[in-house]
Amino acid sequence: MRKTLPALIAVALLALGWWGYHQLTTQPDTPRASGGGSARGLMGGRVGAGNMNTTEPVVQTLRAEFSDRQPALQLYGQTLFGRSWQITSDLGARIEQIHISEGDRVEAGDALVSLDARELERSLSRARAEATELAARIRQERLQGESDARALALEEELLALNEQALSRIQGLAERNLAAAADVEAARRNVITQQQSIESRRLAVDRLDDNLDQLNAQLASLQQDIADLEEDLTLTSITAPETGLVETILVQPGQRISAGTELMVLQSTDSFQVRATLPASRAGLLSREEPLTGVMTWQGDTTELSLQSWGIRNEDGGIPVTFALTSPRPPLLAGQFGTLTVMLPTVESVLALPSGAIYGNNRVYTVDQGDRLQGHTARIVGQDPQHPGERYLVTAPTVADGDRLLTTRLQRPETGLRVQPLRTNDRPETLDAPDRPGAIQGSAPLGGPQ
Repeated sequence: MRKTLPALIAVALLALGWWGYHQLTTQPDTPRASGGGSARGLMGGRVGAGNMNTTEPVVQTLRAEFSDRQPALQLYGQTLFGRSWQITSDLGARIEQIHISEGDRVEAGDALVSLDARELERSLSRARAEATELAARIRQERLQGESDARALALEEELLALNEQALSRIQGLAERNLAAAADVEAARRNVITQQQSIESRRLAVDRLDDNLDQLNAQLASLQQDIADLEEDLTLTSITAPETGLVETILVQPGQRISAGTELMVLQSTDSFQVRATLPASRAGLLSREEPLTGVMTWQGDTTELSLQSWGIRNEDGGIPVTFALTSPRPPLLAGQFGTLTVMLPTVESVLALPSGAIYGNNRVYTVDQGDRLQGHTARIVGQDPQHPGERYLVTAPTVADGDRLLTTRLQRPETGLRVQPLRTNDRPETLDAPDRPGAIQGSAPLGGPQ
């Protein structure tokens, strides 16, 4: 008897174990609302087997209300310099001083580099001296011309007197009252005076040509002086606009030629914001329509407008570039911020919490028999008033006033019977839904899974 007792106990234990296993494997699964534990009633009490059939999940619903809305799209953007300056020298000279260092912020007009101006100053002094000398020659030429004109008039009078004397002596010689030598002397005086008049008249006639030549030389010198004065201003190289000094390529004492690149300046007056539109969201933006948005960075907000589209990359994403259109916050290149891009208005959309959308393309309604009905949906963007929490979707087979499932279920399917607690008229009245996590693409872009 003592030998058979342990065997009987072992058989009993095996039978009891088999019965427990059979009960567990044959027990029907109980669908549950996500989040674990029992569902809560309207007043916050637990709804259990004592007051509700626990095989049916307890859910909340939202009354479908369609409207025309302008959806938003959230992207992560990075600030970039919109314009880069290659600072060059227009002169060949020696670098005397560099006033800034790499990384310095400069304002428009700030001194960057000073060139040695001594050679230019010497050339300018010589040109000014030559111009002064030439101006004096012009004045002397004019005075000489006035003197020649007066002398010409006097010599013409003297010629007339000499001609009268010659005529008188010739008359006397015809009456043998004057010698032949006197006639020759009088004729010689007339010829000499005629030659003097010709020389004087030539000088008077050449005055205008001489003045034109001297004035042309003076004008050329004055242009050289102006060029030298302008070159002197170029020895002080200044910032063309507000920006950051990225790279300095020269050093003090270095001899440079005209056109040498001195440094690179990145403009901070023309920031751009660049983001990548994931392939899954490429259809939400149109290249034909102007798009606007806002960027938020460290609590500051600035307005944006779409500037350009890039070429689709290997991952299917499309780079897009935005320009800042309103006073910008103090930005630096390479900083990241959240972009909210406003999309064109879409007709007949629903504003739903993330927990009401499954797989980015499906929603469920609760019919009159309290059973789920699946519907194909499409996310067109986020609700700009509640980005990241609500999404705007189109659902052609959902009717206005239908009860939309908002409680997140683990395995929803068409025909599943549920027990609705209440029907909300607005998403604001819903309890916070379970957040399924990030969506395809990047976190600000997607919708619920």
